[in-house]
Order: sequence, then C-alpha cells, then structure tokens
Amino acid sequence: MFALERKRLIQNYISDNGKVLVANLSRMLGVSEVTIRRDLESLEKEGYLRRTHGGAVLSDGEIVHYNDEDEDLNEIAVVAARFVQDGDNIFITNGETNSHLARKLASHHSLTVLTNDIAIASEMASQGKKVVLLGGEFDSDEKASFGTLAIENLRKFSVSKVFMEVDGVDEELVFSVNSPTKASFLTAVIAEAKKLIILCPYTRFRSSAFYSMGKLPSYTFVTNARLEDSCKRQFFEEGISMFTSVDFGSYEEFEKSASRL
Repeated sequence: MFALERKRLIQNYISDNGKVLVANLSRMLGVSEVTIRRDLESLEKEGYLRRTHGGAVLSDGEIVHYNDEDEDLNEIAVVAARFVQDGDNIFITNGETNSHLARKLASHHSLTVLTNDIAIASEMASQGKKVVLLGGEFDSDEKASFGTLAIENLRKFSVSKVFMEVDGVDEELVFSVNSPTKASFLTAVIAEAKKLIILCPYTRFRSSAFYSMGKLPSYTFVTNARLEDSCKRQFFEEGISMFTSVDFGSYEEFEKSASRL
C-alpha cells in the first residue's frame, strides 16, 4: 500500500472516529508503528489532525471526507509538487489537477508563479507568492485566459518549469484538450518550456478530448498509481519519464529516482 493510500484511510478513519491509536493503525494497515507515526506527522502538518501520546485526534473537531475524484487529483498534486523547489519560477496552466497542485505549494518559499488561471492566481496570492496572471481572451468555462494576447504575453517571461494539464490521452499517447483555442495556447507554452511536466489523472487514459495536440517530443508525466500496467509499460518503452503517486520521501531521494529514469 502506497503512503498516499494509507493517509487517505487514516483521514477517513479519524473523521469517523475522532481519534486513533498508532498501534491499532499499525495492525489494521499492516505496517510498522514508525511508518504510521510518519504518516500522522505528515497529516498534522497538513492540518488534518493533532498528534497525541500514542495516537492522534481530529484537528479542531473538523470532519473531513474525501471523494475518489478529489483524491485522484490530490495524489497527482502531491507528486508534482516534488518537482518544485524554493525560489523557482514556474508556470501552471489551468485545470482541476493544477488547482490541487497550487494548494500543495503553500509551504514553498520565494516562488514566482505565472498562470492563465484565475483560481490558481488567487490561491498563490493568498499564500503570499509572487503571481503574474496572463492577460488574454477570457474563457468563462475554463475560468482562464487564452488567445493571441495571452500567447504574446507568455513569450515575455522565462520560467524553469511548466506544469501542464491535459484532458485526454489515447492508446498511442496522443494528448488532447477540450478546445482548439486551448490547444493553440498550450502549444505555445510547450514551445517556451525548458522543463515540461504533464499532469493527467488515470481516468483520462484511453480517451480523447475534442481537439488533438498530437504526440509530444519531450516531457515528464505524472499520474496515479492506479494507471494500468500496460499504459505504464508503453511510457517506459517510449523512453518517457513517468512518476505515479508514490511516497518519494525527501526531495533528494526523489531526484535520485528521477536520475535513474
């Protein structure tokens, strides 16, 4: 069982029961008490609970439940956030998964964030981050800016990493999004990207959105651990770096893992 799956079970258990003992969790989940204490420490930092002697209690009496879709996006966001280091200049395109990523960057310092998404810009600003919101034609469905002006503005900035979300991936690893306007904008983003990190929930595999963007030449892919093994093998056979919802521990351990791919 992956760390994120354990944490989800712990979150829901403590939401239902109000408190939990380390020893009981260790028996239920089949892992060591040391591992459980690490999970509780992580959840305490995220504000879900408060650790006590031998266990934990629900934080501030708040009942927290998680649905599968939110958890899928959250899992990806946790992994994607490992790519971000303090002091980075990054671009985050619009999308639900990227909105989860934005929330996971609260503990990062001295970030400069470029985005075309109003909600992401608001989230980063609330965290005290330096934010640049691209101007352009506003799409009321996407709650983001696209078009010629957005592309022209984009080219004025230089970022070290781009986090891009897509709406579909077919059997040939062809990416697709919901509109040609969005596709044109993302194509320009890709052309400017020094390091491209694509986020996509496993539920969007083996499907195509309205507009195809074709196959992309160079990127790192982040998705859920529940992606079918045949899909994972396909990325591996094409030499594409893929990361799924695994607990990498420290950033240094993560970098070592990345260097071996």
